[in-house]
Amino acid sequence: MSESLENVRHKVKGITKLEAVVKTMKILSAANMAQFEQALLALDVYTKTVEGGLSVCFKQMLNNETFQAEPTIENKRLYLIVFGSDQGLVGQFNEVILHFTENFLMHTKGDIRIWVVGERIYTRLEEKNAPLVGKYDVPTSSEGVTQLVGQLLIDCESYVPKETMGQLYVIYNQLNGGMNYGPVLKEILPLDKEWQKKICAEQWPTSKLPEILGSPTETMGSLIKEYIFISIYKACTHSLASENASRLASMQRAEKNIEELIDEMDHSVQQLRQKNIDEEIFDVISGSEDLLAD
Repeated sequence: MSESLENVRHKVKGITKLEAVVKTMKILSAANMAQFEQALLALDVYTKTVEGGLSVCFKQMLNNETFQAEPTIENKRLYLIVFGSDQGLVGQFNEVILHFTENFLMHTKGDIRIWVVGERIYTRLEEKNAPLVGKYDVPTSSEGVTQLVGQLLIDCESYVPKETMGQLYVIYNQLNGGMNYGPVLKEILPLDKEWQKKICAEQWPTSKLPEILGSPTETMGSLIKEYIFISIYKACTHSLASENASRLASMQRAEKNIEELIDEMDHSVQQLRQKNIDEEIFDVISGSEDLLAD
């Protein structure tokens, strides 16, 4: 019985060490989640600035007409950026994105090309013969997100034919409140007409609109590039925040299971100790009865 008791104590010790690892990972996930949520909040201010500049361009150059028409069916080309995860302990994070992407491709016609952030999603889509054109590592920090988006923009510009109007979409997971998340499809290009009308309708802070310096076309082009940068950056950051939220939820479930298991094993240790004590008392009583009998 002493060996069984020792084995149980050894298991409790190992599980306690695992509990410490889980708690550390939970803290890191919560910190990373907060980092990316703060990055999104900070980006909202810059988004308002870019939208304000675009509204001025729309008002002064186009008399409130929408900037970009829908591509014709004959020239329709669709470019898609998909964000996944390459780290473990994220539950169904990649499966949700994979299923959502497959469903989108199944119901979408046209010439489609896909850039993928994440080796695991890329491999799964490659197995299904998806039209892949690029693969990128998943960033782990806000600085890494900036570098990734910059590279994506360079590759998009070098790949997309200048003479053909295309559509640009992103697919990513986004938090729905707390630690719940779900897949999102966002159309970046062509610019949404309702969105253009909305920002044009917003009141400018002063009574006089600012003037466009330099070439109006170049100014608008630069602002649109910034809008594309912001949109992709937000998609990536939402994905990373959701990934860490999923990992945090997994760690919380694991911590709860470990605590319950430790309680059960502690109870087993107490039972084994009591059993050993009972056996020792029984041996003493038996030995005393044998001595009295002699």
